[in-house]
Amino acid sequence: MAEVVFERGRPLKNREDLELLQLVLMDDMARSLKELQRTESKEDQERDLTKAIEYDSNHNPLYIGEARPNTAKSDAGWRIKKIIYDANNNPIDIQWASGDQNFNKIWNSRGHYAYV
Repeated sequence: MAEVVFERGRPLKNREDLELLQLVLMDDMARSLKELQRTESKEDQERDLTKAIEYDSNHNPLYIGEARPNTAKSDAGWRIKKIIYDANNNPIDIQWASGDQNFNKIWNSRGHYAYV
């Protein structure tokens, strides 16, 4: 569809202007709805992830892994982050296995990755 601009306050001259405006508004609404669905879909996917947590000797979460449901801890399909703490056990940084958030890590191998 060609780009159409309607100026606020400009009167519609005929029925064709009104029909065109309706089409433009419907197209904008459809795009907005698709974007909303994509956002909700991503949030739903994040919420449905399986989580695994390893705690340090101070009972702080050290490694946090997330994977799609039914991914075995021995299978590639995890994204793993490591939480770094200061001397007072305050979290100061989050680092990702191999420096990325891709779901291609193995939870059982979490101690062998470089965290960036």
